[in-house]
Amino acid sequence: MAKKNQTIDNKSAAELGEEANKLKKELFDLRFKNSTKSLSDTMALRRTRRQIARVLTAAKQKSATP
Repeated sequence: MAKKNQTIDNKSAAELGEEANKLKKELFDLRFKNSTKSLSDTMALRRTRRQIARVLTAAKQKSATP
């Protein structure tokens, strides 16, 4: 679990915001592909949602910490 969060911990709150936006766009594309039945790896939806949650949690923690 620590390996997934290593790259997140090294980024600033602004960089995390940009990362969250990028992941949200990726999630939109995955959902679109899934609805058109062209997505072969449906687990990617779940992984992307979880990564968004990790990034937003880290961003909130960094903004709350002075």
